[in-house]
This record gives sequence, C-alpha cells and structure tokens, in this order.
Amino acid sequence: MCSSTHLLEILQQFKVKSLDVKIETVQEGHIHSSYKILKYSPPNNGYFLQKINQTVFQDVEKLMTSIDLVTKHISHKLGNLTDTRFSNFKVIPTIDDKLFYKDAKNSYWRLYSLIPEAHSFQKMETPEIAYECGKIQGQFINLLSDFPIQKMYTAIPNFHNLEKRWEVFQFVLEKDLMNRAKFANDEIDFAFQKIDTILKLHHFINEGSVPKRLIHNDTKCNNVLFDKNNKAIAVVDLDTVMPGSLLFDFGDAIRTGANTASEDEKNIQKVTLDLKLFKSYSKGFLQSTAAILTQNEISHLVSATHYMTFIIGLRFLTDYLDGDRYYKTTYSEHNLIRTRVQWKFLQELEKNEKEMHKIIMSLR
Repeated sequence: MCSSTHLLEILQQFKVKSLDVKIETVQEGHIHSSYKILKYSPPNNGYFLQKINQTVFQDVEKLMTSIDLVTKHISHKLGNLTDTRFSNFKVIPTIDDKLFYKDAKNSYWRLYSLIPEAHSFQKMETPEIAYECGKIQGQFINLLSDFPIQKMYTAIPNFHNLEKRWEVFQFVLEKDLMNRAKFANDEIDFAFQKIDTILKLHHFINEGSVPKRLIHNDTKCNNVLFDKNNKAIAVVDLDTVMPGSLLFDFGDAIRTGANTASEDEKNIQKVTLDLKLFKSYSKGFLQSTAAILTQNEISHLVSATHYMTFIIGLRFLTDYLDGDRYYKTTYSEHNLIRTRVQWKFLQELEKNEKEMHKIIMSLR
C-alpha cells in the first residue's frame, strides 16, 4: 500500500492543475492498485490513478498507446452525437507528454480523468440495470465499429482461444504436479464431455463466419458506470480491449450477469439462469448493435453464452490443477468451487437454450 505522500509525488509527474486533493484507495479490482484522486474544488471532480500490473501487462507503452487511441476515437465519435448519455474518460499525460510514468522502483503509473458522480454495480441486480448494461456495452462496440483494428495492440494473445486453452488444460492435467486431479474427477470428465460441442463455435468464428471487431473482452457489470439515476453512462477498464468476436462480449456478460449465484458459491443449487435478466440485457445490447449485427452473429448469441461459460470454467479448472497460479484464491478448493459453478451454469444454459433463442428472435 502506498502512502499519501508517495501518491502525491506520483501525481506531480502528470499534467494536473492542482494538488489540493483527497486520495481514496479503491478496493475493487484484482489486477492493478487503484486510487481516486478527488479535488476539493470543484467537488467530485478529479482523477483515477493506477499502478499497472506488469506481470499481466508487460508492454506498458503499447498498452497505453492502444487505450489512448480508443478513448480518443470514442471522444471524436461522441462529438458528432447529440442523443447519447455515453461519457468518456481520457488519458492524462505526464509532464513530459508520455502516457505513463515510470518511477524509481520501475513501477508504471497511469492517470485518467474521473467521470464525476458515477457509481457501479457488482451484479446486474435488476432487469433495469441489465438493460442499461446491455445498451451501453453494445454502444461501446458500435462506437468502435470503424476503428482501424490493425492499430490495436493485443495485450493478452489468445485470450478467448478455446483451442489454446484446451491444449494448456491437457498439458497441466497430464503433469498433475500438485496431485489434485484425483479431487476433480467429475469436473474433468465434464470438460471432456463438452469440449467437442463447444469447439464448434470456436471453429465457426475462426473460419471468418462472423466479423472480427474491436471488443471489450471483459463485460462484467462492474465495468459499467452509472449516473445518480442509475442510467449507464460509461464503459471502463479498457486493458482487454482487443480484436475479437462480438459474441465473446455478449456471452461473458450473460455468464457473469444472469447467474443467480456468485462465481464462488459453494451451494451449487443456488446456480440458475435468470431469464428476465437475460432478456433485459439482450434487449439493450441488440438495440445498440442493430446497425452492425450480422445474421450469423444473431444466430449464435445463445451459443456464445455456452462458449464463454465453458472457457472460463476450463480456466478455473486448469488453475486449480496447476496450483492456483493465476486467479487469487482464499482456500485450496477455491478454483474447484468456481469450476463447479460454471459447469452448473452451463447446464442451466443448455436447459433453457430453446427459450433463450425465442427471446432473441422476439427482440430482433
């Protein structure tokens, strides 16, 4: 944890107008160390300071260049729109006009403008919140639909590549260095039962049957900011903005948002699909992407929820077998419990597949 004095020293390296501020540590988030820098005048305005996790993001210069390009592209597009609440933050440069600051300890820092009086939700608590999430996450993709994708840095290669994730899983399972496979027989068997079916969507995407777009890649509800009236106004956490399929964003939003249980719920019976949240999110998402969606994308939205649930479950299972190297855990079976939640949710998705298709068709 950094002291306020040290954080103020870091802040002085950026182009800020005043150091008359209050600093608050942000507890949410598992990757970076984050701080709200609040001005006393005018109140509620300020900055968002982060120490970048270099273990996850090793090429900070390319990462920040990409984020700066995305935020500037969105700002330019918003300048031509009058009927949107979409707000956008910007990267604050350093005093020597760089997009990040490297301190004496070789730590990397970045500073964003703060969207005032905004808050977030950890889950899609109501159909209204789900609709707002779908609407703004769809709008985010729409705003970037004409972004020159070749300029974008791929911060995490093969992020949603199921073939690669399956190869890693099989390698870790064969080695079983932690001797944990014997505790996960059912979960391992389930993965082998489902892989061939789930891989069909992977091949469909890789064959070019759907467009490659610039997408967010981490569409949890808490990456959406809301105003005081609980209307969605911004999409944040742009580290994973990379080329990919729109299906990934839709699928992961449903995986995280329409599950009635938490990601590490031990009582597996609590894991069900909330069709009301699914319908509301889908309505908002389809409205915002109507101008760019292809028929193939529409036809595979439901399959995408299966795909993303499986790939995240597989990553949890792989990490469990590998000794919890990637995800933060608080007890030895944490990643195994997370796997069970994903496998149960996948079963719920399969059970409701026909109804989900009907809902999508009714919203077109």
